[in-house]
Amino acid sequence: MNNPSKDQLKSAAATGDTAHLREYFLAHKPSIPPETAQELLKAAVVGCHTSVVDFLLNEFPQLELSDETVHAAACKASIPVLSQLIARDPSLANRRLERIGTPLSSACRSRRSIEFLRYLLEQGADPNKRPESFGFPIALAATRYDDTAAIDLFLGHGARLEHSGALGAAAGQGNDAMMRYLLSKGAAPDNDARELAGEHPLHSALMAGQVGAARILLDHGASINVVDRSGKSLAEVADLLESKGEDRAEFKALLSKVREERSKQ
Repeated sequence: MNNPSKDQLKSAAATGDTAHLREYFLAHKPSIPPETAQELLKAAVVGCHTSVVDFLLNEFPQLELSDETVHAAACKASIPVLSQLIARDPSLANRRLERIGTPLSSACRSRRSIEFLRYLLEQGADPNKRPESFGFPIALAATRYDDTAAIDLFLGHGARLEHSGALGAAAGQGNDAMMRYLLSKGAAPDNDARELAGEHPLHSALMAGQVGAARILLDHGASINVVDRSGKSLAEVADLLESKGEDRAEFKALLSKVREERSKQ
C-alpha cells in the first residue's frame, strides 16, 4: 500500500478501519512515534471503536495513556472503551487530569449517564478528589443534572457536601429545588465554599441576581457578614454591580430586612 499521511491514519482510527491500520503497521510500525500512536488511540476512543483501541493497545504495550485520551474516554462515556483503558492502567479512573479535573468531573460536565458515573465510582473514582479548574463532582451534578439521582449516587459513595461548592453552584443558577434537596441532605450555607476564603453561596446568588436563592440560604441560617475573595461584603459587591448597571435593589432590600430581623432576636 502507499505510505498514507498521519491524517489518513487518524481517519482510519476514527472510523474503525482496523484493517487499514493493521496493513500499514505490518510495514511501518518501527517508524511510528509514540506521539502518533497516542493521537491514533485518542481518535479511536472518541469514535468508540473498541477493535481499534484493542489493536493499538496491543501494538504499543508500553504506551502511556495521556490525560487527553482519558478525558476523551470520560466524555464519550463508553464503558467498553473505558474498560479497555482501565485494563491497561487501573489507576486512571481516579487520575487527576492536568487543567481538566478527573474522569468523574469530566463525565459530570458532559452530563453522562448515571450508569457511567456509577461505573467510574466502582472502578475507584473518588468523588472527593480535589479538582483543579473545575468543581467537585457533586457540585457539577447540582448544576448539570435535572434530577437528584447523581447527587444520591455520589452521597452513597461517600461524597462530602461540606466545602464542596454544591450549594453555591445551585444558588448561582437559581435552582431552588436542588438547593432545598442539598439542604435536606445536610448542606450548610456557611460551610459550602470550596476554600476557607472562598465564595459564600450568597455571593453566588448575588452575582447571578438570584434573589429567591438568597432568600432560601438566609432562611437556612446563612450569615450575612461574609466577604468574598477580595474582602468585599455582600453590600459592597451589590453596590459594585449596581455601578456597572446591574439592578440589585431587591437583593439589598432582602439583606436589610434580614439584618433588622436578626438584630431583634
